[in-house]
Amino acid sequence: MSTASTTEPKPAANASLSASIDLERLYEINGRCIAALVAFAKRPIHRRPVDSLATQVRDLLISLDSGAHRRAAECRFSLVDVAFSDDEWWRSVRPRPLRPSSGGVRPDCFPRRTAVSLGHSALALAWHIASIDVGAARLFFGLSSGCAGVISSLTLEDLESIAHRHFHYVRPRWETRPALWRTLLTAARAGEAKALKSFHLHAIQMLLGNAIEIGQ
Repeated sequence: MSTASTTEPKPAANASLSASIDLERLYEINGRCIAALVAFAKRPIHRRPVDSLATQVRDLLISLDSGAHRRAAECRFSLVDVAFSDDEWWRSVRPRPLRPSSGGVRPDCFPRRTAVSLGHSALALAWHIASIDVGAARLFFGLSSGCAGVISSLTLEDLESIAHRHFHYVRPRWETRPALWRTLLTAARAGEAKALKSFHLHAIQMLLGNAIEIGQ
């Protein structure tokens, strides 16, 4: 794997093509996140915390067919979160990406291998998009300006190490707000385009509002 720490910004003429490719990659990562939540929801009750996101929206997760799964995944923002708005955490990780995290996180919601894979994919895509358009990366991933700066300064090797060493921080976005997920999954299951569009707009407003709240 390349360890180059920077990537030259792409010419403006290539921006739309890159964005198109990135959206497909984003949807694929989102789909894997949903699949992992479905798998978690199907675990016996004694193997999943009662307050976990997958448990709280279990009825919807296990009822998704392939079409609903695809519609839920096609959000123009990441459903995977890796402390993307936590400047302090990213500043602490940057100088020592090989140091494991300890404490301060909820019980795992993904198996380790799944969390590592999702985290690495999300981080690599955030890094790639940030090299083209920091504003787009912040919107797609809910990044604070501080987090965007740290992630773009790291190497791909660093990001892979962070995904492995800090996999506990790979979480579904809005993990503690099951009502948001229930809205998304209900609309996706019903195939209600208007409801999905409304959810997407509301979600983007929340991401933008959070960026402003934490100091842009």
